[in-house]
Amino acid sequence: MKKEIPNLFPDQDCFFCGVNNPAGLKLRFFLHEETKEVSTEYVGTRNFMGLGNVLHGGIQSGIIDEIMGWTTHFLTK
Repeated sequence: MKKEIPNLFPDQDCFFCGVNNPAGLKLRFFLHEETKEVSTEYVGTRNFMGLGNVLHGGIQSGIIDEIMGWTTHFLTK
């Protein structure tokens, strides 16, 4: 079963996970309780598409970086 990980960052201004950033992705992260895997989902918008209607590599790299940070932060406290 997946459970949402609460966003405890006070300013909520992060480009990737902040709900107060109007230009941001507003990612939400989830913990799969059995496997201890952290996941997120993002469907790209036209703003971040590159050549061939593919999500820009910088955005992809940022999402990967963000999920690594959330995983480390959440699982190691």
